[in-house]
Amino acid sequence: MSNISHPPCKSVFVILPFAIVLLLATMARPDLLCSQNNTGMAALFCDNDRTIGALVDLIAGIVLMTVAYYTTKVAASTRSRRVLLTACAFAVLATGTVGAGIAKLHADGGNVAAFSSTASAIISSLMLVAALHVFEDKNIKRHPWAMTILTVVTTTLALVGFTMFGSSLPPFIAGQRMTLLGTAPWPLAAIGFVLVAVFHYRLCLKLHSRITYWFVIGYALLALASLAVFFNRGSGDALVWVFRLSRLAASLAFLRAITLKH
Repeated sequence: MSNISHPPCKSVFVILPFAIVLLLATMARPDLLCSQNNTGMAALFCDNDRTIGALVDLIAGIVLMTVAYYTTKVAASTRSRRVLLTACAFAVLATGTVGAGIAKLHADGGNVAAFSSTASAIISSLMLVAALHVFEDKNIKRHPWAMTILTVVTTTLALVGFTMFGSSLPPFIAGQRMTLLGTAPWPLAAIGFVLVAVFHYRLCLKLHSRITYWFVIGYALLALASLAVFFNRGSGDALVWVFRLSRLAASLAFLRAITLKH
């Protein structure tokens, strides 16, 4: 574990007010990025919002898949159930994020992208919370790589199935507003990510670990992303970009954590 003489853990409380101000500012000005008066580069950005957003999602998903890969390697060497469940949570989130990015590249892929983002965030947050309550943490009976691959395949099949049959589902599941009862489940995801962030924050204070610190930042950013989705008012709302960029920043924070020397 990588230790430092002056733990940065408490600097989270410097970042937290900035995140809250950003969330409140974009809630107050939903047209902060795109409005009818935009010209030049701003207009070009807004006209290509969907494509740029898809690329951001794809990058975030690829980074998260790298994190899932590395975490699975750790689970294979430590035989830890907690680490394996965390790896599977990252795999779900990564697959859902990539799926959302691919769906956004298609004109009629809005519902699929919404379902992909919503379902993967909720499931991954619940898996991460569950990982904190694993009592028997050693001696995995099943091979970690098989479990992670199975998670990716299952998530992918669920997205393919929704793509094929989503139009026949009720509007509250397959609607444009992020699906699955609209935006209602996102606070659940936010609470899950906050609980995991608090757990890692306490661990950071105890171990003075830079690795744990970056995981705290990542989980906190995922919570911010979840709240941004919950409060957004639809296409063109600046909160959509708070969601996208927070998820991308979270993936980079996790990548930073796993690349630190132990």
